[in-house]
Amino acid sequence: MKIAGKAIEQKAIVEVFIPRPTEPLLFRFKPINEKDFDKIMLIPSPPKKRVKGGAVEFDLNNPVYDAGVKDYVNKKTAWMFLESISATEGLEWDTVDLKNAGTYLNWEKELEDDGFNERERMLLWNGFSEANMLDEKKIEEARARFLASRLPEPEISSSPPDGQSTT
Repeated sequence: MKIAGKAIEQKAIVEVFIPRPTEPLLFRFKPINEKDFDKIMLIPSPPKKRVKGGAVEFDLNNPVYDAGVKDYVNKKTAWMFLESISATEGLEWDTVDLKNAGTYLNWEKELEDDGFNERERMLLWNGFSEANMLDEKKIEEARARFLASRLPEPEISSSPPDGQSTT
């Protein structure tokens, strides 16, 4: 896709540095397509129930369905974080496997067990958010760049302004 003949720019990688005594740790977050998760795990469908009069409707209050939706949402959110942070060169998880949805929720505990405090984990989460989510600041920056690109170029004159001589 193009806009005004220009290819659409991809979102930038976000880098997060975590201080350590010998050398800072560099984590990189890439923008991801959350629809890719649907290839891994499908959102549960609500069961049907028969109501008075014989009609059939979805049972959205079913506790098993509710638990399944919560599990889906938690795993999808964890997968999004893990897929985004996978841009970090050399990152290896001990208890997380991106091919196994049953391990996705281990990421935060693994970071905690490896000595990342709450503030550091929050910095990582913020890096993920910055790479993948819009906020008002990003929208305002884009608007300002767009409007600046629409301003006419200033005219450059080869003659001096009125009242000034060239000698």
